[in-house]
Amino acid sequence: MRQPDRRPLQIPDMLILIAASAVAIALMKRHWDVYLPESFLRPPNGWTRAAIVARVMVGLAHFGPYLGTILAIALLGIRLYGPRPARPRLTRQPGLVACAAVALMVALGEAEYLARVQLRGVDNPFRSGFSYETALVLMDGIRYSFAYNGHAVASAWLTLAIGARRRPAPDWVDRCGRAVGFYWLLMIPLFTWFSIMGWE
Repeated sequence: MRQPDRRPLQIPDMLILIAASAVAIALMKRHWDVYLPESFLRPPNGWTRAAIVARVMVGLAHFGPYLGTILAIALLGIRLYGPRPARPRLTRQPGLVACAAVALMVALGEAEYLARVQLRGVDNPFRSGFSYETALVLMDGIRYSFAYNGHAVASAWLTLAIGARRRPAPDWVDRCGRAVGFYWLLMIPLFTWFSIMGWE
């Protein structure tokens, strides 16, 4: 049976988005506690215009990507959950392709981070099964994909454009997926600037 092109917003969709927002907030809190010093909110020279601009950019680079990553994964799950279009049409949707590219980079980033944990000789947090420490390791690993998500989305969309296969869907899922994709494209120059400045 052919599925409709438009997907209305349903209660399970709202629950997934609420859960995704909660996960993103938890990740941002974890990042704040571990990576940002208390002086972040107390500039040494006061709240000058330069200090405000610098902190806005740092905030965008530190916290925005968590929301962009978790939303991409949530939207991918919603799109694949159904009802959804047939597979040939599904793979032409730029929103789905962008979210899938981000999800792939997150998986690769987690693998890279776990490999670093093993190479550094840190006690394996998975040895005793899933625990709070395991969750912290996985949370830290998510940020390893941030610098590459925008390039992955750009490559995926360029592939669709070259093959003339881009077919946006007229529903909220694909529109939100495209918005997430554009967000990651906008993050490319920001992360490039931070890499030039030696930010990690």
